[in-house]
Amino acid sequence: MFLGTQAYIQSGEGFRFLTLTSHEYLTTLSKTLYVWPKAWDKLRKRANRACTHQWHWAMIPEMHKDGRLHVHLIESANLGTRWWKDNARASGLGWRAEEEEFKGGSAEPARAAAYAAKYLGKQMGVMVWPRYFHHIRTSQHYPELPAMGENPYSNVIWHALPTRDMLHWLAMQEEHGKRIFYTGTGEEIG
Repeated sequence: MFLGTQAYIQSGEGFRFLTLTSHEYLTTLSKTLYVWPKAWDKLRKRANRACTHQWHWAMIPEMHKDGRLHVHLIESANLGTRWWKDNARASGLGWRAEEEEFKGGSAEPARAAAYAAKYLGKQMGVMVWPRYFHHIRTSQHYPELPAMGENPYSNVIWHALPTRDMLHWLAMQEEHGKRIFYTGTGEEIG
């Protein structure tokens, strides 16, 4: 997320955070997952027509507390909350749509990456996602991580564990003398 957003910000694009919800009459995750692809396709095409420039986005789906789907986007359309509310509703999504500035007012790649990590972390504990569910989706040609030889993160082993397993895993790593980093701040644990 960091590298892709950084590339677009350096080329002059401004990014914002956008939250979209499923229609309130869809009361289960399965119903929202059924409707979402067509509704998102309609809304995305409307945004393509409304933008005066090519816009880019990265979307992270999340299951709401009530079991319905909603998504968080880092996007460069900058159409405003009113536009998203009106057009999301007309496309078959919910009435809640909020486009907001990055906290602190400036779009920075680190803030975009932290935002993405926050919502990816929230959804990783959800065990009811369908098989082969994409936990992050991007617009076409969104920059990917460099090849393994050039990737500064290629030697990092990432683990997403349920809370109950985390303490056991940390104890095993400590027992074997391995260094552990907390991704929230990058500080070493132990």
